[in-house]
Amino acid sequence: MPLSFVEILFVLLIGILIVRNILLAAESLGLGAVWTAAYPYRDRIQSIRTFVSMPGRVLPLCIIPIGYPSTEVKPKQKFDEKKIHYNGW
Repeated sequence: MPLSFVEILFVLLIGILIVRNILLAAESLGLGAVWTAAYPYRDRIQSIRTFVSMPGRVLPLCIIPIGYPSTEVKPKQKFDEKKIHYNGW
């Protein structure tokens, strides 16, 4: 039986949360990791399925390369006070 739209969104959300936790865990261990999107790109999905002999009923969300960084990278400063709004836009 096919999944409903809401069920598909729920499955994707759970997958995204799992990936986030993997990325956080890798970082806490001093490892480098990056989300490499597969879904919704059909060519990437098929490449991953072929490479790892994944059954057709499984939908790869992403690939997460994990390893030791070759250099130390400082966190980017992304804070922008102009993007904070109080009691209005």
